[in-house]
Amino acid sequence: MNIELNRKLREIFNKHDPVGMCIRHKNSREEYDPEIEKIALIFRDCKDYKEFCDKIYMTFKKEFSEDLVGPKSKYEQFSKEVFKTLQSHIGDA
Repeated sequence: MNIELNRKLREIFNKHDPVGMCIRHKNSREEYDPEIEKIALIFRDCKDYKEFCDKIYMTFKKEFSEDLVGPKSKYEQFSKEVFKTLQSHIGDA
């Protein structure tokens, strides 16, 4: 993944902070880097936004406890921003 795309995705992840990692690790901006890599790979295999959104949610459920992950609705705006960013850098899903 190129540096610019990684930077943009990191900004989105840190802004939305889906599982509160930025709150717990205030000095680290790279806390979501493993998830960014996984989700960028997932994007290539998705046929549309809905599938991508479902897979982002499942990725977080797999990596973190359900208490941290919360409801799927919490990921809608976050997923949309990630999808649009990946789509503009990588291409259509």
